[in-house]
Amino acid sequence: MPFDRSSDNALLLHTKPTRRRCSGGISKAYQSATGIAGYTLIYDSHSLNLAEHKPFVEGEYGNTPTIHLVEKLEQRANIADTDRGKEINDRINDLHQLLDAYKAGLIK
Repeated sequence: MPFDRSSDNALLLHTKPTRRRCSGGISKAYQSATGIAGYTLIYDSHSLNLAEHKPFVEGEYGNTPTIHLVEKLEQRANIADTDRGKEINDRINDLHQLLDAYKAGLIK
């Protein structure tokens, strides 16, 4: 099982050094084993979080998930830190070179 409950009832995520994995318990068959109705791994530029969903009970409203902080990033992730960000930066540099060549009269 990729998760377990510690004594203080916090949900812990087991990870490999290079990859974060998580599987749910959305199926009713898993709910008796896990005590939850599933979970969602949430990654944003600030942190990695795990949303623990409670089983659906007909007639109950406001059944919001409990969010557990798994990892707070030391430095905020930016688009420039991604592969796509590097591609965008390369295009910007190409455009600057093209503009410099135009200003120097090398191209018209």
